[in-house]
Order: sequence, then C-alpha cells, then structure tokens
Amino acid sequence: MTTGVRHLKMAELSSSSGLPASTIRHYLRLGLLPEPLRTAPTMAYYGPEHRERLMHIRRRLEAGATLQEVRRELAGQTSPPARAEDDQPVHSSQRARLIEAGSAVFLRAGFEAASIEDVVARAGVGKGAFYRHFTGKRDLLAACIASELDWYDVATSGGEPSLERLMSHPDLFEHRRLRALISLFALLRQAEASGGTTDHDEALQEARARLRAPLEADLRAAQETAGAFAGDERLQAEMLLAAAEYALVYAARSGSGQISDLIRRGWKIVLAGHIRA
Repeated sequence: MTTGVRHLKMAELSSSSGLPASTIRHYLRLGLLPEPLRTAPTMAYYGPEHRERLMHIRRRLEAGATLQEVRRELAGQTSPPARAEDDQPVHSSQRARLIEAGSAVFLRAGFEAASIEDVVARAGVGKGAFYRHFTGKRDLLAACIASELDWYDVATSGGEPSLERLMSHPDLFEHRRLRALISLFALLRQAEASGGTTDHDEALQEARARLRAPLEADLRAAQETAGAFAGDERLQAEMLLAAAEYALVYAARSGSGQISDLIRRGWKIVLAGHIRA
C-alpha cells in the first residue's frame, strides 16, 4: 500500500520538511536538490527524494557542516527529475485535502462513527475522488498516520542521540500533532482488533517502529556513553511510549495542562528499573 503524498507543491514540501520555501529555492539554485517535475512554467512538484535530501542537508548542517561542504559531498549524487508514475496526473493536493479532512473527522468522531461522506464533504471533493486514492476508511486512516509520522520524523531529527535528548522528548507531546498521531494510531489498532483483520498490520508495525526510533537511538546512546539503562532498547522504548499514552489519557480526564511534566515523571519511573548496576 502506498501511503503519503507522491508529489508535493512547494508550500507542501516546506510544511513537510519544516524549511522555508526561500531556503528550499536557495538549495535548488545551488544544485543541492534534484530538479522538480515541472507541469507548467510556474508550476512544479516535488517527490520523496526532495524531502529526503532536505532532511540530509539539515542533519549535516546541524552537525556543523557548511553548505559548501554539503555541496561537495553531494556532487554527482543529484537524482533525476521527479516524474509522474505511470503517466498519471499529479494529485497531491486532492489527496492531501482528503488526509487532512480524514484526520479531523477520525479525531472528532472515532473510526466507527466516521463516514466517507463526512470526509469528502470536509475535503470538498466527490466520492469518486476518494476511491481514486483510498480503498476505504482503514486505508485513509493509515495514510493519515503516515502523514503525521512524516512530521514526527522531522520534529525528532534535531541533535545527536543522547540521554538529554531523550528526556526532552516529552516536550513534543505538548504539540497537538503528536497527540493526534498517538490518537490516530490507537484508532487504527482498535479498528484492526474489532474488525478481526490484519489488513494493516504492516502499517501498524511500521508506525510503531517509527515512533520508537528516536527513543531507541537515545537509549542506545545512553547505554554506550553513560553505561545506563541496560537491556533491550526496543522494549524500553515501548514502555516509554506506553507511559506517555497513559499520561495523555490521564491528562485528558483530569484536565491537567502539564502533559510534558506528567510524561517525564512517568519516564523516570520506567527508566529507574533499567539503570545499569
């Protein structure tokens, strides 16, 4: 199953990468990015390779490299221009509207009560357009999760893995997009359990792996540099995510506005049992 948007407009690439359009255009002029797919003199579309390259440039710059050094490193590695697959028209904007509308409807109504009619009405498209992009509600929900995971990947990409970065991670849960991602993931997990199917088991596993990835990297770094948190970092990361999910439920029911503090306290309790003797 294909999740996420195949091609992006400049504004969408800017939002996805977290970089201003002016910066992206500057990188294009420097030859740091492959040429986009141009469908008109003033219309260009960007593929996954552009976002991946932007993330690479961002990581290198954060590590202390200069643009000139990055340019030399990338010399001769420029990918071919983005192409529309199978000569199909680029459809990122319509799909993106459906994903945005789907997220809003799922978060408001839940999976079972959400209807395709509600989604297409909110997105301003017809049912035919919906079925050109998705096979049904579960497919759309998986795409909504993939879209939020793209944001999460960017949000957690800063800095080197470390214990300090790990303990700053709870601050991200103050952001509505991460809370939405956790809620959408729970909806897909419930939909799979109630439906008795494993149609999106791979999507669930991939989503969970991407949620764990920065936590696992930080835990691994803490083990290597400080000799702390002995054990399986995957299991530890799962326990941290479970503690964060519990804290979010507690905060919602109690009306607490100190989400990051609640999660950080929970994480300290979890990690206390994994400190290397």
